[in-house]
Amino acid sequence: MGSLVPIPLDATWVRFPRFVGDAVMQFPILRLLRQMGIGPLVVSGPAHTVSLVQDHELADCVVPETKKYGVIDLYKVFKENRAARSIHFPKSLRPAIAAWLAGVPERIGVSDGGQFLFNTHHAPFWNTSGPFIARYHAALAKRWPDLPSLSFADYVPAIQVDKTKNSYICLMPGSVWPSKSWPVEYFHELARIARESALDVVILGAASEKELGDAISDGYGQNLCGQTNLRQAAAWLHGAVAAVGNDSG
Repeated sequence: MGSLVPIPLDATWVRFPRFVGDAVMQFPILRLLRQMGIGPLVVSGPAHTVSLVQDHELADCVVPETKKYGVIDLYKVFKENRAARSIHFPKSLRPAIAAWLAGVPERIGVSDGGQFLFNTHHAPFWNTSGPFIARYHAALAKRWPDLPSLSFADYVPAIQVDKTKNSYICLMPGSVWPSKSWPVEYFHELARIARESALDVVILGAASEKELGDAISDGYGQNLCGQTNLRQAAAWLHGAVAAVGNDSG
């Protein structure tokens, strides 16, 4: 585990999950903490998801993990850096137990899976209804009863890419579940329609999806599968007029 800048002591630590979609849902939390003047904010978690807030106003420090860290590893980090608060919404028990062992004064998370035993403030997650964001807000409100509503995260990637000058759409055809994948021919037809509508087409995905991207982009778009990291992909998405993708996992 390493940090790109010195880790501030007595900070509020926000845990990012490993799935990109779940990590993105932490953005409104960071924005809300900023609005409330709570800080410094340290974001920790898998390197690929925490990279989204590297050099970004939403975080004062990013602590990326290049491998899966156990409870003892996380405990040491909390202890060495005198964490004042840990906010951890992933399903894993590891951050909650580690923060408890390290004596972090405030530990905010969910009640499920035995986490209520280790968190000082918590609310049910799986055993309740409503959007995930609303469930996170309910847990935070246990600490701050007068908590404002969660606002739009207003996330602007802290990186620039060499974009097309024309209006464009982004297509993300990849998925780890074939049953959740839109047929390739449909993506190809959509790319054709977009080009006929004077829109450029940009295809985003992993290197393993390059062949899939080639089949879709054939004559109609730019295949960037395997050519962007997560921050660069976010920068492309930020300027798109539309984005179409699968439940990628």
